[in-house]
Amino acid sequence: MKKHTHTPNGFKEEDYTSEEEAQFLKDKEAIEKVIADQKALDDKKTSDKAAATTKLKALGLTDDEIAALSS
Repeated sequence: MKKHTHTPNGFKEEDYTSEEEAQFLKDKEAIEKVIADQKALDDKKTSDKAAATTKLKALGLTDDEIAALSS
Protein backbone atom coordinates (compact mmCIF):
# COMPACT_ATOMS: atom_id res chain seq x y z
CA MET A 1 0.00 0.00 0.00
CA LYS A 2 1.06 3.57 -0.61
CA LYS A 3 0.77 6.66 1.55
CA HIS A 4 0.75 10.17 0.18
CA THR A 5 2.45 12.99 2.03
CA HIS A 6 2.39 16.70 1.25
CA THR A 7 5.71 18.37 1.95
CA PRO A 8 7.01 21.91 1.33
CA ASN A 9 8.81 20.44 -1.69
CA GLY A 10 5.65 18.92 -3.14
CA PHE A 11 3.81 15.66 -3.14
CA LYS A 12 5.58 12.49 -1.93
CA GLU A 13 4.45 8.86 -2.29
CA GLU A 14 5.87 6.15 -0.03
CA ASP A 15 5.12 2.56 0.83
CA TYR A 16 3.54 1.82 4.19
CA THR A 17 5.86 0.24 6.73
CA SER A 18 4.85 -3.17 8.05
CA GLU A 19 3.81 -1.54 11.34
CA GLU A 20 1.63 1.03 9.57
CA GLU A 21 0.01 -1.65 7.44
CA ALA A 22 -0.69 -3.79 10.53
CA GLN A 23 -2.24 -0.77 12.27
CA PHE A 24 -4.34 -0.02 9.19
CA LEU A 25 -5.72 -3.57 9.17
CA LYS A 26 -6.39 -3.44 12.93
CA ASP A 27 -8.23 -0.11 12.57
CA LYS A 28 -10.21 -1.42 9.61
CA GLU A 29 -11.39 -4.44 11.64
CA ALA A 30 -12.38 -2.19 14.54
CA ILE A 31 -14.37 0.10 12.26
CA GLU A 32 -16.12 -2.85 10.61
CA LYS A 33 -17.09 -4.16 14.05
CA VAL A 34 -18.50 -0.77 15.08
CA ILE A 35 -20.52 -0.61 11.85
CA ALA A 36 -21.86 -4.16 12.35
CA ASP A 37 -22.75 -3.42 15.99
CA GLN A 38 -24.60 -0.24 14.98
CA LYS A 39 -26.51 -2.09 12.25
CA ALA A 40 -27.54 -4.80 14.73
CA LEU A 41 -28.69 -2.10 17.16
CA ASP A 42 -30.69 -0.33 14.44
CA ASP A 43 -32.28 -3.62 13.35
CA LYS A 44 -33.23 -4.45 16.95
CA LYS A 45 -34.75 -1.02 17.47
CA THR A 46 -36.85 -1.38 14.31
CA SER A 47 -37.96 -4.87 15.34
CA ASP A 48 -38.81 -3.75 18.88
CA LYS A 49 -40.86 -0.82 17.59
CA ALA A 50 -42.84 -3.08 15.26
CA ALA A 51 -43.47 -5.57 18.09
CA ALA A 52 -44.60 -2.78 20.44
CA THR A 53 -46.99 -1.37 17.82
CA THR A 54 -48.47 -4.83 17.24
CA LYS A 55 -48.99 -5.33 20.97
CA LEU A 56 -50.62 -1.92 21.39
CA LYS A 57 -52.98 -2.64 18.48
CA ALA A 58 -53.86 -5.96 20.11
CA LEU A 59 -54.84 -4.00 23.22
CA GLY A 60 -57.25 -1.97 21.10
CA LEU A 61 -55.32 1.26 20.51
CA THR A 62 -55.76 3.08 17.20
CA ASP A 63 -52.88 4.22 15.00
CA ASP A 64 -53.47 7.81 16.13
CA GLU A 65 -53.30 6.82 19.80
CA ILE A 66 -50.10 4.87 19.20
CA ALA A 67 -48.58 7.84 17.36
CA ALA A 68 -49.54 10.12 20.26
CA LEU A 69 -47.65 7.85 22.67
CA SER A 70 -44.42 8.05 20.70
CA SER A 71 -44.39 11.82 20.19
